[in-house]
Amino acid sequence: MFALHQPATGTPVVTPHIIELNDVSKEFGGVTVLDAVSMQVPAGAYLALGGVSGAGKTTRAERKTRSLTLLNELGLEHRSHHRAIQLAGGEQQRVAIARALINDPEVILADEPTGNLPHELWSHVLDLLEAEWKNGKTVIVITHEPGVAARAQRVVRLRDGRLEG
Repeated sequence: MFALHQPATGTPVVTPHIIELNDVSKEFGGVTVLDAVSMQVPAGAYLALGGVSGAGKTTRAERKTRSLTLLNELGLEHRSHHRAIQLAGGEQQRVAIARALINDPEVILADEPTGNLPHELWSHVLDLLEAEWKNGKTVIVITHEPGVAARAQRVVRLRDGRLEG
């Protein structure tokens, strides 16, 4: 869920920005999903990348404490001793988010973090991502939901492989 893939073309650059893309292009299944995209994301940013679907380290005790904290923030503390197979789809998605955040990453790429959740649970996930951002993390949310994108500090749209905004 949280991954950054090597672009087909373009050059990743190390700059004061935590992420910089220069003329990045990518095709998927014969469809151009990124067409010479360039953008900069400063450290500590909270950015939502919107578009239609298809557009384009800690000790054991610290980990356990962080795990339980994250599960609590995601409304899953009562399910902490269950196996993944015993969880519903939305619960599995929230556990995946917690697992991705346990090691306290500097950059969080969340691809449709509310996609399999009922609307009433969106705030658990979005509040957690916002808290991570307020704690100095760079958060990028990929979504086609305007309400999810609206929670970000900046919204950039992807249309026909090009960035708008």
